[in-house]
Amino acid sequence: MINQEMKSIVTSAVKKYSCLAIEVAKQIAKNAETGYKEYKTSKLVKDWFTHYEIPFSDNLGITGVRANLNFSDGPNIAMLGELDSLVVPSHPDARSETSAVHACGHHIQIGALLAVACALNEPEVRKMMTGNVSMIAVPAEEFIEIGFRQALKDSNAIEFFGGKQELVKLGVFDDVDIALLTHATGDTINDRPIMVGGRSNGHLAKEVRYIGKSAHAGAAPHQGINALNAANIALAAINANRETFLDSDSIRVHPIITKGGDVVNAVPEEVRIEMYVRGRNIDAILDANRKVDNSLKAGAMALGATVEIRTIPGYLPLEPDFKLSSIFKENAIDYLGTENVGVVPPNSLNNSGSTDMGDLSWMMPTIQPYTHGVSGQIHGDDFEINDWDSAITTPAAISAITIVDLLSNNGGKAKEIMKNFKPRFLKEEYLSMLRSISKFESFQG
Repeated sequence: MINQEMKSIVTSAVKKYSCLAIEVAKQIAKNAETGYKEYKTSKLVKDWFTHYEIPFSDNLGITGVRANLNFSDGPNIAMLGELDSLVVPSHPDARSETSAVHACGHHIQIGALLAVACALNEPEVRKMMTGNVSMIAVPAEEFIEIGFRQALKDSNAIEFFGGKQELVKLGVFDDVDIALLTHATGDTINDRPIMVGGRSNGHLAKEVRYIGKSAHAGAAPHQGINALNAANIALAAINANRETFLDSDSIRVHPIITKGGDVVNAVPEEVRIEMYVRGRNIDAILDANRKVDNSLKAGAMALGATVEIRTIPGYLPLEPDFKLSSIFKENAIDYLGTENVGVVPPNSLNNSGSTDMGDLSWMMPTIQPYTHGVSGQIHGDDFEINDWDSAITTPAAISAITIVDLLSNNGGKAKEIMKNFKPRFLKEEYLSMLRSISKFESFQG
């Protein structure tokens, strides 16, 4: 671990910039933008790097930005922040025209990233490190607005719906050895300022379209094919399968009907559904997906409808590197005290949600510690920042100390982590796996 004098220099550098970074995060919150639409947010990031003369590349996966702090030959550590927001119409801060709102805390990630970038670029801090640091502002972590992203894919603007997936394909992570991102917790994990460890579910997404036949709903329903009834049967069949999902696999199947028909006095001829299939491991996800497909086809068969099923590769389960987590934890304890740092036991599933940090964790040592300074439920209409310093300055300081710790002493700790890490996928294997999941099927019932 780096000595206290070095830590003091690093944390002082973070605090020098954190007040300004907090103001940028507040601007991002006021201009929340969903995935692959984060143009204003991306510009704020680029303006910051330009002002502080930090070189960067932009337009990565449409809106992504990568700044490079090059110190010397050695390991390259990436600190990430996510650009995009959610859509929560009932949130009091939701934008009136889009319902976009930062109810997952991605704006505080960007604030921390900006403060760390400038802190590590300070001359006194630069000389402590052997290696390089990449500060990557990534688009589209929230796997939403599937129709919009399908249109982007159809126009060849993107291939993958997740921002980190797309950036992997584009080669943005080709030279990255270790990845780090801090994420807000809300009230669902712990009330300690920092939590480390824990895993999350993986998932895939589905876009479903039932095609029936319109007829007068009152005078001649027998002449129609009710697509809504077909969809209802499918959802009932999915629910009937839930008892077959093993508790240990943490399967979650959660659909929404995005279109239920056109007019009330006509038999619905088109119904659209979006859903996720989540699980703790790939095999469990694929098995649940097979049962979902059977259920969707059963609905079509019962009514004589047609069902179109598009399966979209989602995210892999997050598998944090526990040695890297341990180093982050040690630095967090040193900064905050033992009583303020929580630890999720190894192999525990603390998050049934999904993140594309999971994808990176299968290819390189990766961690996603959790930070507080917020209240309410993640993705909820009561989520808000109640302590900007805890939400941004604290994780920024610990992240900066951890990066310096990894790259000090000739990058010894980083090199040890890299040596002991065994990737589950190489880049091309990973991309092939995603493409193998992508599928479109039309079934006539």
